[in-house]
Amino acid sequence: MGSVDDIERRDLYKALLVEDEDKVLNLCKKFREGPLHEITIHGDTVLHVATYTKKGDLIRKLLKMVSEETRCKMITQNRVGNTILHEAATSDKLVPMAREMISIEPRLLSIKNKFEETPIYRAARFGKTQMFKFLDDQVVGDQEVSDKIRAFYEKKGTTVLHTTVAKEEFGGCASLVFLFCSFLFLFLFLFFFSFVALINFFV
Repeated sequence: MGSVDDIERRDLYKALLVEDEDKVLNLCKKFREGPLHEITIHGDTVLHVATYTKKGDLIRKLLKMVSEETRCKMITQNRVGNTILHEAATSDKLVPMAREMISIEPRLLSIKNKFEETPIYRAARFGKTQMFKFLDDQVVGDQEVSDKIRAFYEKKGTTVLHTTVAKEEFGGCASLVFLFCSFLFLFLFLFFFSFVALINFFV
């Protein structure tokens, strides 16, 4: 038999999986950390798991339960270093929830997981254009120093552009890069032969 705490955590996890919203909210009230209480062996909080389900209404209600006392736990990272914003970044439909998360705890924007990914980098990797654009606006609006801005878009030598080109996301980014390179090659080719022709004319 597990402790009362373990039993309630299991019940809470099951309630999240079957989307029993009322039960989730009621069980959260039994924990001091509320929706920021860890309920899985992977270090996921209630909000982490709720974000996996992508149920906006439930996430919004859980966020409203975050108190000033527990606000600091908004940056809790699970075993792979993901915060709740990392999880929200994998879905365009969670842009409104991401906005609320950042309004409560702006530091969520800059936290990297164990793969050196910020939430905006993760949005790019999953090809979530609406989420990427939203987070991009938040990053630019929140930072003034270019080096700090760059840190949001890089991980160990790989940039968001590298990732999007490799995955061919964001409306055919790879195609645009290829087209640009083709025009550049054509321009240089014509420039070279024009230069040679000009030399021969004067010679």
